[in-house]
Amino acid sequence: DELFKKYELPINCKFLTPPRINPEVEANLNTLHSTRDQTHSQYQFRLSKALAALGISLNVILEEEENIPRASKDRILSSIADSGRLLCSLFNDISLKRRQLILPLMNKHIKTLVEQIPPGDFLFGPDLGDKIQAIKTMEKVGKEIRVPQPLYNRYQQNSVAFQKKKGGGAEKSHTATSGQLNRRRPTYRKREVRSQRGRLSMPQKSSIHQKYR
Repeated sequence: DELFKKYELPINCKFLTPPRINPEVEANLNTLHSTRDQTHSQYQFRLSKALAALGISLNVILEEEENIPRASKDRILSSIADSGRLLCSLFNDISLKRRQLILPLMNKHIKTLVEQIPPGDFLFGPDLGDKIQAIKTMEKVGKEIRVPQPLYNRYQQNSVAFQKKKGGGAEKSHTATSGQLNRRRPTYRKREVRSQRGRLSMPQKSSIHQKYR
């Protein structure tokens, strides 16, 4: 805590303040989502303190630049600038992650709206309530402008859709049944032909009649 108090955020650097969650959104968050968002906000608060500390170091170097060799000064300034860019990038990524975790709780129309608004003082941009109300008004006007579909056309479309569904189901059922019947059909076995070899030949009818005459 003492370390955080040591570095105050500059007045002209409002972007270092973690974005506040919009009241309209916060009212619909449960305890889990609210606690998770506060945790991410604390991460951003610590990053802002680190950036404030870098800013003080930068000011000292610029004030004492006459006493610092030019080559050393350039290397120090380059390193401080890179550190600041990395921390700012992480700060922005956390803001986007906070939004990403809350967006699934919104309906489709509001989600499409807030995705186009970058975070600022508020996580989902300013005047979110007015923008949501504008969307509802547009939807209501759109329903009034839309021409209602005749009842006959709706019945005809439903009938055609039903016939297509029925025909596809019958064809599928017939194919499946045919396949099952072919699979269960008994296997045809070739009839065995007994060999005639070795069997006694029967006497001719004419010879028998001649014997008993």
